[in-house]
Amino acid sequence: MRLPTGNYKKDKLINPGKNRYTIRPQLGISYTHSKWITEATGEVAFFTNNNEFFDGNKLEQKPLLIGQVHLIRNFSPGFWASLSLAYDYGGEKRINGIDKNDREQNVASKISFAYPINHASGIKISYIVTRTKESTGLDSETLAASASLAW
Repeated sequence: MRLPTGNYKKDKLINPGKNRYTIRPQLGISYTHSKWITEATGEVAFFTNNNEFFDGNKLEQKPLLIGQVHLIRNFSPGFWASLSLAYDYGGEKRINGIDKNDREQNVASKISFAYPINHASGIKISYIVTRTKESTGLDSETLAASASLAW
């Protein structure tokens, strides 16, 4: 579940906050063979309405279907690499009851490497490519690095 956090300003079209909840139930399967793991997940994102959308309008959004597959190779505890593919479809929006005809349809791929620093911490680097299959949307390439700490 995503909460309506962030600084939402109803007089601005672009906001860091969403002013609505998102509920994303997910179902997945995983198969392990030796040092290889294969995973597949499916989920549906449900959105509550934003009754204070830009300029006093009401924003509704249909569910967004999301599928993912992952192939993971474990080398040693905490040291692994993965390849992932994802696809999403749907999520058309409606403002004040009028359809926006803005279906989302995106394909994403990701390669990740994780390496343990010690028994309680590690780093991960991912390269993510996203391509839209619709006339509007976002094509992106992202390099992400993260550190984790367990206590």
